[in-house]
Amino acid sequence: IEFPELFPLEKIMDLDDASFFDATMAVVARYGMKRTTMADIARAVGVSRQTLYDRFSDKDGVMAAGIDHMITRLARDLDAAFAKRSDLAGKLDAYFEIAVWPMYELCQMMPDAADFETGMGPASV
Repeated sequence: IEFPELFPLEKIMDLDDASFFDATMAVVARYGMKRTTMADIARAVGVSRQTLYDRFSDKDGVMAAGIDHMITRLARDLDAAFAKRSDLAGKLDAYFEIAVWPMYELCQMMPDAADFETGMGPASV
């Protein structure tokens, strides 16, 4: 997974935009789930903390929306890849390329990502 550089403060994003979630994941990848704050996310996406809190009640809300966004994107990408492949081996290759490998890379970059992903461990609380 490639994560974008943090966005300048002047750039205001739609809080439902893919760029918002990509920037949020970049912050989480940099600091880890436990250390990332709402202020970090607000700074990265170029909105005030209050604007972020107006849309999301807390960091868990941001993360839940981010996970929903990632699942939607994953389903779309898998559907497109599966439509191009008719054999099981090709579909399995696509699945690992689109779903498994990026999560593995994320876990390598962020020590607490595995805890957050599985919902187990200290990063998930």
